[in-house]
Amino acid sequence: MPQHRFFALPSLVRYLFVVVLLTMLCLAVADNNHSRPYYKDKVAVLVYHHVADEDMGSVTITPGLLDRQLKDMKRRGYHFITMEDFRRFTQGGEVPRNAVLVTFDDGYKSFYTHAVPVLSRNQVQAVNFIVTEFIGHPERSTIPSLSAAEMTELADHNSAELQCHSNALHKQVNPKESYLSGKLENKGKPETDEEYTSRIRQDTLSCSTELKRFRSKADAYAYPYGMFNAKVPGLLQEGGFRYAFTVQPGIVTRKTNWMEIPRINAGSPFMTPKRVHKNIMRKLH
Repeated sequence: MPQHRFFALPSLVRYLFVVVLLTMLCLAVADNNHSRPYYKDKVAVLVYHHVADEDMGSVTITPGLLDRQLKDMKRRGYHFITMEDFRRFTQGGEVPRNAVLVTFDDGYKSFYTHAVPVLSRNQVQAVNFIVTEFIGHPERSTIPSLSAAEMTELADHNSAELQCHSNALHKQVNPKESYLSGKLENKGKPETDEEYTSRIRQDTLSCSTELKRFRSKADAYAYPYGMFNAKVPGLLQEGGFRYAFTVQPGIVTRKTNWMEIPRINAGSPFMTPKRVHKNIMRKLH
């Protein structure tokens, strides 16, 4: 009788039918999870620093952890964007749901040797904010920096967008002020307002000029140590910078001040993939 035809099929055929049905259900569930819209018309900007095979401090992660983070985010339905995508977003353009921009500070050599292979495998293009005073002498920084040849290769292969982390202001006057945000002494006396302004303008020009050798638009800046004062954004804008990134945690929206862009730290050894996801979720509310 017709209602018994299925049960009359050979066992192998029934088995294959069940396997195909379960596979389709699993794919549907996976696709549904992948499409989950945590947020729209917003961008989570992640910040990293050093990548090394062994833990070397609070701002260092291993290539393996970076790889796990990126894979987990893709599995959860995050979409990685480029700096060019971010520019369009700031001008009213669309970005994918769950958009994420990956940034690195300091221009360390480890970005070239350890981070880029991981980023490339996961099809992620990052922004790297460079301290340009070390380009000619990469061994002089505390942690070896990118050389001119490495930066040229990164630019030629479109492996990363290179932007500014100052020329020579990545130092601290005291625990609360950097060379960018605070005044230095000049012949035993504090800088005048005019001397301070001139110094910041010159450093900004030096950073921009160096970066343009590597085909950079030199329009984005990461504040050294996240420190800046009320005068700095205007001085950077005079130098052609349209975007400035902080270390204040948060999610970028249409209302964000483009000279005070928040970022979420993902570059610490305790930042498991699950914790990165949770930190993003916390900043949505």
